[in-house]
Amino acid sequence: MSGVIEDWNDCYIKIQEKLEAQSEIKGEHIIWTGSIDDERRPGEIRHKNVRHRARIWTYLIKNKLQEIPKNRSVINTCDEQMCIHPNHCITVIRGIKHTANNDLFALISEDERKYRVQQLIAKSNLQQNGCRNRNQYKDEKGYGKASIFRSHMFAHRVSLALFLRKYIPENIYVLHSCDNPSCIEPSHLRRGTPQENSQDQIDRNRILQGESHPNSKITDDQAREIMKSKGNGTQRERALLFGVPLYIISDIDCRKSWQHLQPDKIKKKLTARKKTPVKLNFSELRKYIKVRVNFETEDGKTHWIWKLAKCGNYGSTGKIGFRSAHKLSYCAFNEIHPSELKDLQIRHKCKFKACVNPSCLESGTPEQNMRDKKRDGTQSKGENHPNAKITEKTAKAIKVSKGDGSVNQRAKKFGVSVCTVTHIDRGKSWNHV
Repeated sequence: MSGVIEDWNDCYIKIQEKLEAQSEIKGEHIIWTGSIDDERRPGEIRHKNVRHRARIWTYLIKNKLQEIPKNRSVINTCDEQMCIHPNHCITVIRGIKHTANNDLFALISEDERKYRVQQLIAKSNLQQNGCRNRNQYKDEKGYGKASIFRSHMFAHRVSLALFLRKYIPENIYVLHSCDNPSCIEPSHLRRGTPQENSQDQIDRNRILQGESHPNSKITDDQAREIMKSKGNGTQRERALLFGVPLYIISDIDCRKSWQHLQPDKIKKKLTARKKTPVKLNFSELRKYIKVRVNFETEDGKTHWIWKLAKCGNYGSTGKIGFRSAHKLSYCAFNEIHPSELKDLQIRHKCKFKACVNPSCLESGTPEQNMRDKKRDGTQSKGENHPNAKITEKTAKAIKVSKGDGSVNQRAKKFGVSVCTVTHIDRGKSWNHV
């Protein structure tokens, strides 16, 4: 927009008069009869130094706006190309590329969402079973493609994202309950994990296996003969007999391939087995802890320092369900089963890693635990890390030597592995030095 208009109400009145003079009503449409542009769209109207297309003026007047919001365009939602009816004009997002960090599906208005859904419906056919099949831009597997927000996506993912008004991350699958790849009906779609998608394929018998698999080297009949021949000679002799590579015989014998032909095949479900939590005797655990600590006092607080095995200065124990002594102490004195902690970690309120005093412990998220370590200066890094192979002095010398010879030469010079030198050069390790 160029120029400045002081009285917008007066502007709206005069523009409305010009619009009415260059249009006519036909049914539910207002058809533009004035000038048109090269793309055969309604032309422009000028007021003072401000100039807009007729359709934009109708949208501005209806919504009492002075300009169209940034990165948005006014479009016509009806079938009449020359219609400028304000109820048929909406703004849509344009000029912005959709990314995982910029969820445009959550930003669109309800009018734009309905418009984009209608675009999908217009390029699909409704089936008797309720499926709505995409009839354009399909891949070889039958999945429809769609373009939205300057990105190309599968049509069924776009359909569900518009229905949920939320972007679906790439690591989340969209599963079809109708077993129809072309279907974009939201009621037939649901979000799922890759494991759920694989289990869905198994349950519906849609996995390519046996001689129907594109990488198959033998037929089903040959695989059965190889199974029957097990025990009649070595694998190498049987491979020569059937004219196949040795690994095919080995994989069939070990049940790594062609399992569907074996009569005693046990279908493995992808769902994890539910483990029954081990019952704990908390009173016994408390006694176990108290005889294995040294009591030390500092700053008016008593610390229970674990006196047995340690890993990275943390107390270590072999009790079932526990690897760290402070986690064992927290659960024993609060009578909490370790399975109830889920993703929580046990944090130290004090700066002693080996302390197992329950009054110095509390549960928290990994992020909170990391902040505690930074606060207390107990973060394991550099030569203080239990897995450190070199000192900070050596790490600095390796950094300074970058460019003085090849990686192999520098590794021999400092008596370290090539991997250590490479990681230091790339900042993957010792980047605090």
